[in-house]
Amino acid sequence: THSDSLPPTLHDTETIPIVDVNTFSRLLRSLIFRHWCRVQVLTLLLFNYTKRRPEIR
Repeated sequence: THSDSLPPTLHDTETIPIVDVNTFSRLLRSLIFRHWCRVQVLTLLLFNYTKRRPEIR
Protein backbone atom coordinates (compact mmCIF):
# COMPACT_ATOMS: atom_id res chain seq x y z
CA THR A 1 0.00 0.00 0.00
CA HIS A 2 0.97 3.64 -0.20
CA SER A 3 1.18 4.13 3.59
CA ASP A 4 3.72 1.30 3.82
CA SER A 5 6.15 3.27 1.67
CA LEU A 6 6.20 6.05 4.27
CA PRO A 7 8.68 5.76 7.14
CA PRO A 8 6.83 5.03 10.42
CA THR A 9 8.39 7.97 12.23
CA LEU A 10 7.22 10.44 9.63
CA HIS A 11 3.76 8.94 9.64
CA ASP A 12 3.64 9.13 13.44
CA THR A 13 4.69 12.75 13.53
CA GLU A 14 1.98 13.56 11.02
CA THR A 15 -0.96 11.93 12.78
CA ILE A 16 -0.27 11.63 16.51
CA PRO A 17 0.62 15.22 17.58
CA ILE A 18 -2.83 16.53 16.61
CA VAL A 19 -4.45 14.35 19.26
CA ASP A 20 -1.56 14.78 21.67
CA VAL A 21 -1.68 18.57 21.56
CA ASN A 22 -5.39 18.58 22.31
CA THR A 23 -5.19 16.16 25.21
CA PHE A 24 -1.99 17.77 26.49
CA SER A 25 -3.50 21.26 26.47
CA ARG A 26 -6.60 19.99 28.23
CA LEU A 27 -4.50 18.20 30.82
CA LEU A 28 -2.26 21.23 31.26
CA ARG A 29 -5.28 23.49 31.72
CA SER A 30 -6.76 21.25 34.40
CA LEU A 31 -3.38 20.92 36.11
CA ILE A 32 -2.84 24.67 36.10
CA PHE A 33 -6.34 25.23 37.45
CA ARG A 34 -5.87 22.69 40.23
CA HIS A 35 -2.44 24.04 41.08
CA TRP A 36 -3.72 27.62 41.02
CA CYS A 37 -6.53 26.77 43.45
CA ARG A 38 -4.05 25.09 45.77
CA VAL A 39 -1.70 28.06 45.61
CA GLN A 40 -4.55 30.44 46.36
CA VAL A 41 -5.57 28.43 49.43
CA LEU A 42 -1.99 28.16 50.64
CA THR A 43 -1.31 31.87 50.27
CA LEU A 44 -4.58 32.67 52.05
CA LEU A 45 -3.69 30.39 54.95
CA LEU A 46 -0.16 31.74 55.12
CA PHE A 47 -1.42 35.31 55.00
CA ASN A 48 -3.89 34.68 57.82
CA TYR A 49 -1.22 32.90 59.83
CA THR A 50 1.29 35.72 59.47
CA LYS A 51 -1.40 38.31 60.14
CA ARG A 52 -2.35 36.60 63.37
CA ARG A 53 1.26 36.19 64.50
CA PRO A 54 3.32 39.13 63.20
CA GLU A 55 6.50 38.12 65.05
CA ILE A 56 7.05 35.33 62.50
CA ARG A 57 7.57 37.82 59.68
